[in-house]
Amino acid sequence: MILSGKMIGAFLSYYSKVMKSLFASVALAMSFFAHAELVTKTVDYSYNGKALEGYVAYDSSWKGTRPVVVIVHDWDGITDHERTQAKKLAKLGYVAFCADIYGKDVRPKTSAENAAAAGTFYKDPELFHNRLMSAYKTATGQPKADETKMAAIGYCFGGTGVLEMAREGMPLKGVVSFHGGLNSLSKGDSKPAARILVLHGDADKMVNPQVDPFIKEMKTRGADFRIVPYPGADHAFSVEGSGRYQKAAADKSWEDMKLFLTELFK
Repeated sequence: MILSGKMIGAFLSYYSKVMKSLFASVALAMSFFAHAELVTKTVDYSYNGKALEGYVAYDSSWKGTRPVVVIVHDWDGITDHERTQAKKLAKLGYVAFCADIYGKDVRPKTSAENAAAAGTFYKDPELFHNRLMSAYKTATGQPKADETKMAAIGYCFGGTGVLEMAREGMPLKGVVSFHGGLNSLSKGDSKPAARILVLHGDADKMVNPQVDPFIKEMKTRGADFRIVPYPGADHAFSVEGSGRYQKAAADKSWEDMKLFLTELFK
């Protein structure tokens, strides 16, 4: 095929526009990262004399206040998993605060210690709720935090925790439970103010028996809720290194959470 001068000129013009657009996109991205000022630090706070140590991440280059996302940890306490999620949320424009439910001096190292630490709060829902509320209040006082725009997400033990925050009527726009237990620790039956998103692995034998009772409870309460099942995903599917990590479900659940938060704060 022989190209005419006119055709060659049109192709070069189109190619030039494409490259200009590409360079503009790259420049914009480079500009964003050049100005991004991610701040991460531990936060000392307390409840009823008990020392607690949370973790906050936010981008100080954003002007004005930003929506807040409280992160409630898995049964092993605050680890690199929660801190990584906090930094990812901060890069999306949120103030991310990792709650410390256990206490500054409680950092379990084994499965038995994890179970014992989590069991303390399953057996004492009032203490659990008070620690969750303490984290909520501490999050409102973080730099750039907009206390009128708050949500909470949690993993396993923390997933149960954020559902309790919704059940207890804490002033949140929404909560997201990643493979959390669904059984209620609360005694109330009022309608949750927060919207609820449950991200659930359909191969999670531990939580599967709780799904139908949860749906019944939420309907009875008149809650705004949604359950998203991930085919073949087991418990802890989103926690890398957990042994049950499933990348496809983890990536999809993160995108589902991002969309949910965007809808909450639009």
